[in-house]
Amino acid sequence: MAKSMGRLEARCNKLFVRNAPRLSKTARKTIVAWMPIVSLFAGVLALLTAMGLWRWARIPDKFAGVCNAHSVSGCGNQTVSRFSTWLWIALISIVIEGVLYLLAYSKLWNNKRKGWKYMYRGMLLNLMYAIASLFTGPGRMLHFMSSLIVSILGLYVLFQVRRSYGVRRVLAPEPVPEASQQPGATV
Repeated sequence: MAKSMGRLEARCNKLFVRNAPRLSKTARKTIVAWMPIVSLFAGVLALLTAMGLWRWARIPDKFAGVCNAHSVSGCGNQTVSRFSTWLWIALISIVIEGVLYLLAYSKLWNNKRKGWKYMYRGMLLNLMYAIASLFTGPGRMLHFMSSLIVSILGLYVLFQVRRSYGVRRVLAPEPVPEASQQPGATV
């Protein structure tokens, strides 16, 4: 799994860094400065979206319960449910995406590579949500297109600022003192 994720990351790097126009240095610095706030906002927004999708899916269940409670014969044998496999995939992916964005906040604040990785994986889950949204909910094509556009733009921005996170600084080796400067050395 880690090997395939590494290959996917290398392909995304080729697509979004080598073959795409590069952002200016000031734009990258600004994005890095705002990335923790964006991750916090995106995490909360993703969890609110999941909650809204959950509520939307429960509307027929609530209606059937009210109908059955207020009538002698009930509403019939047919119960309409919006809970499909695709809806569960969408819900699970968007909840995990939101949690990843929230986890990324503190790591991004400290410019750690792990925060960038959380955002990257969240964007990949957003692509999965985009595909699942084609089969669930109202406005399917609109959700698909908007999630796809957000994912592509998000991946572009993430890969443009990737070098800002987790770059290991190589320290210059300390100079070796000469024999005459060493304590206890006789000249």
